[in-house]
Amino acid sequence: MKDLLEISCGLDVHKDKIAACILTGSLGKPTNSEIQEFTPLIPDMIALRDWIVSQNCHRSGFRLSSFISDIFGASGRNIIRHLIEHGQIDRASLDFCLKTKTRNRIDEILMSVNGTLSEHQKAFLKILMDHYDSLKEHLAEIEKNLEADMAPFALQVEQLSSIYGISTTASCAIIAEIGIDMKLFKTAEHICSWAGLCPGNNESAGKRKSCEQKQLSRHIHELEKHGYHVEMQA
Repeated sequence: MKDLLEISCGLDVHKDKIAACILTGSLGKPTNSEIQEFTPLIPDMIALRDWIVSQNCHRSGFRLSSFISDIFGASGRNIIRHLIEHGQIDRASLDFCLKTKTRNRIDEILMSVNGTLSEHQKAFLKILMDHYDSLKEHLAEIEKNLEADMAPFALQVEQLSSIYGISTTASCAIIAEIGIDMKLFKTAEHICSWAGLCPGNNESAGKRKSCEQKQLSRHIHELEKHGYHVEMQA
């Protein structure tokens, strides 16, 4: 990894403590490190800020995802918009940005955005957010067109979606892969074999030999992984 800064600070945030490590050194040379630990209480967070500044470290990296599960949700977007406009955020402004239960973690969130963005960083963050919003708009347009195309198969989509772990999107992908005419498959086992969802059984003289599983359809394979992930979460 290419060195970009001669001094930087990394924070490892836990529930009861914050470990801060400052690395210093010339670019391309071995670095020196200094580590200190702080509590998440306000006096200690102020001490952490002062210590970082005293080390001549004036650049900070924001990591909202440590405390906000969806940084593109209402609270996350409010914070990002504020940073784009002002470059930094104080406690009062943060409290105004936060919604619902995220206010319970205002101290940790304030710590994660404790820094100042340069004009270049603000402009770049705006470019990223505009790109994200553009992708969301394109996705919504594609989903609208797909919804119209899938209208004739509404009943089949509803039936597949009633299966635990199968979303409407997954139902549409399944229909796109295998169709709705099950007469092409003699039994459920046949369609599973065609889709590559069941391994072969190569056994001779009581010994099971290795056998390759049929190559899965890429879309069916993704649905299989998604369904397995949902099942494991249940």
